Amino acid sequence: VNSIRVESGAWICYDHPDFKGQQYILEHGEYPEFQRWNSHNDHMGSCKPIRM
Repeated sequence: VNSIRVESGAWICYDHPDFKGQQYILEHGEYPEFQRWNSHNDHMGSCKPIRM
């Protein structure tokens, strides 16, 4: 994943599959490059919506 667009809500993403590894909270907006979500990796392993 090199870019992400969150159209609604908030998501928690991890840099490894099965919701493991470093966590990143992504809120509404565009993240055109991985540095925008404060990652040192240019990939995401898994994501899920945050229920509020």
